[in-house]
Amino acid sequence: MWLVGLYLLAAIAANLSVHRRLDLIAWGCVKIEVKYAKFTDTEMNKGFHFAISKKQASDGLVADLVMFICDYGDSETYHIFPVQHPVIQRTIRSRNRAILYVPSHMKRHQHVNSGKAMLTKSMMDYYQDAWHLIELVRENYARQLQGLEFIELPMPRQLELI
Repeated sequence: MWLVGLYLLAAIAANLSVHRRLDLIAWGCVKIEVKYAKFTDTEMNKGFHFAISKKQASDGLVADLVMFICDYGDSETYHIFPVQHPVIQRTIRSRNRAILYVPSHMKRHQHVNSGKAMLTKSMMDYYQDAWHLIELVRENYARQLQGLEFIELPMPRQLELI
């Protein structure tokens, strides 16, 4: 947790800025939407359910990155995804109100017909502690000001289809 605090020293709560619909702004320009979920383990509700507000479902996310925080009770994990990731975009286009992550040791088939978008273990592993994406987005803003070409954010092809 201290690493997150140290890295986000350059971040401010977005509601203190002109970006009232965001959670964080890092380095003064990188817009980050934070989605937090506690682990649930009931018969009908297993895993992490990241809520999407009604406004976000209808208007889309105005962020550059989405940080999913998984609270396991005794520890937390941080997963930083580009907002263009297919699971996030499908969720917004379908006007779903949640993204679901069921850790790999649990049965996934219980949620297949839930209508919620699914994050897989390979996706979550790839984007866990991907703090470098914040810097890549900041670099892209700097490159845009200089009229240079954008740097593509990493999104492995094999993860797009999972």
